[in-house]
Amino acid sequence: MISEIKKYCRELLDSKKVDAIIGVSEEEGQWMPFLFTESSQLDKLFVDKKYPLMTTSKPMKENILSYIQRKHPGMKLAIVARGCDERAIFELVKRGQVKLENLEIIGYACDRRQAETCTCPTPHPTKNLKFGEKAEGVKEHKLAAEFDKMSLEEKSRFWHKQFSKCIKCYGCRNACPVCFCKTCLMEAHFYTQPGELPVEYPTFHFVQRYHHAAQCIECGECELACPMDIPLRLMSQPLLRQTKELYDYVPGMDPEQECPLFTIKQERAEEASDELF
Repeated sequence: MISEIKKYCRELLDSKKVDAIIGVSEEEGQWMPFLFTESSQLDKLFVDKKYPLMTTSKPMKENILSYIQRKHPGMKLAIVARGCDERAIFELVKRGQVKLENLEIIGYACDRRQAETCTCPTPHPTKNLKFGEKAEGVKEHKLAAEFDKMSLEEKSRFWHKQFSKCIKCYGCRNACPVCFCKTCLMEAHFYTQPGELPVEYPTFHFVQRYHHAAQCIECGECELACPMDIPLRLMSQPLLRQTKELYDYVPGMDPEQECPLFTIKQERAEEASDELF
């Protein structure tokens, strides 16, 4: 599949259909996002579920795609995207962070093994699949069946134990591809007391999960980033199920479908957050 993707990308660059292609490159044994502007650079193009493209970059708090589009609004771009990358792009489009204009999504499918690594329910692009075959997704978190059998008291003890491990590194937030707020409420003293560990139960994690109740794309990057192995997606999935049942909405599936939980403008949210710091 990688040879076919490289061939297609070379054709795009050589024909001047795009000015640059965003992908992952191998550089001296390291893997990193890269802006390919010449076809000769594509020998280093690499695709793998392990290496995300849409992670928000710190400290500028923008992902690569939105940053380039803001700095060079007329540039014609393509991006080599997995299913979760495509879903992230669609959710960012709805929130005014990314534009589909002058953007080609080169979608490729992950295989079943890769889907199982992050418990991905849709391991392929839904609108822009160009390479690979659709594999069956994983519908539930690996702990879901065990968790569902617990009583309410047992579930409470389970989460107390999990959250007591939190070291407040913000890795889950930083790894989230749809987290883009310039001012993060999760750093406000109103929600988390500075210098205190573990994080006061349950404010930090529950506020964050509800904040993403209708925009989580189930990429699993939060869990993969957590150094304490907290099963964060086990929290998100019930919220996503309710969003589906109540509003018939699945984040990242359709760029034209508005999020049902849009209630306030981002500018107003940031103004309100200033009062909490």
